[in-house]
Amino acid sequence: MSVESSDGLPASAAMKPLAQPLSGMPTLFSHIPSERIGPNGEYDYYGLSKRVCIALNESFSSDEIRNLKVRQRGAMIVLLGNVQNRRLLSRIVQVAASVEGAVGVELNGVSIVPPSTNGNCWDDFVVLQTFHQWI
Repeated sequence: MSVESSDGLPASAAMKPLAQPLSGMPTLFSHIPSERIGPNGEYDYYGLSKRVCIALNESFSSDEIRNLKVRQRGAMIVLLGNVQNRRLLSRIVQVAASVEGAVGVELNGVSIVPPSTNGNCWDDFVVLQTFHQWI
């Protein structure tokens, strides 16, 4: 997650009006839905996920969220990847859910993988699997 930090998020939680409708064209929307507001207040189809990335980058160290991906489906935040423990995951969900425009956080694609002492989590899995075979 390497989203560049911006000068600030939109001040209002409400929908922002469009800058200027095209002349002579009927407009479908007169406001930008809050999940489509980008980090600088502009229309951005993936604005919510970008703002969540910024909030997570500001709230957590890069080691804590290194293996986490943020996606959005409408106003729903979808997290994918793995984190080190449940407490960290709970804090991540709180931060993601608090971003303006998010209606919920989906965790189906997140695994809890504790850090390994030698840096390779698969070594722990292999040791566990081998131990289980001997029992």
